[in-house]
Amino acid sequence: MMESWVYLFKTINILPFNFVKGRENNSVERWGIFHALADKVFDNPRLLHLLDIKIKQWLKKEKTEFIYSLAGYIWYLKDNYIKAEKYFLKALCQCPYNLDNWLNLAFSLYHQGDRKHSLAKKILFRFDYCVNYFGKKKITIKELTDFLKAL
Repeated sequence: MMESWVYLFKTINILPFNFVKGRENNSVERWGIFHALADKVFDNPRLLHLLDIKIKQWLKKEKTEFIYSLAGYIWYLKDNYIKAEKYFLKALCQCPYNLDNWLNLAFSLYHQGDRKHSLAKKILFRFDYCVNYFGKKKITIKELTDFLKAL
């Protein structure tokens, strides 16, 4: 049975032509999906409202890195950077090795004022240290701030 997000994305023509459900490590190739999503939302802002409703339903059913990352991306597109931060952190807790989630977290932080702007720049230039350090630990903004301050 097709996952509900795949069905919705197919019906609104968001999935890239060569979409494959997963790769060898069960991660989903998401750059094409997110890029297409941003493109569609730019042309049709009402679509973002539909996705807002759907992501809340999907979050009740699935607690996967992909759904958390998708939620973060939707909140980012809605300019709610605090919620985007929350979901990118959840995605990173499940898979701290995903560079896309680190970059998305950094850009979400960048839009939140001077203190978090500084943290965003540190993540962008030191994400490799973050990946290695948080590989097996839960990631919080406080721990991330403390860790990067200590570098």
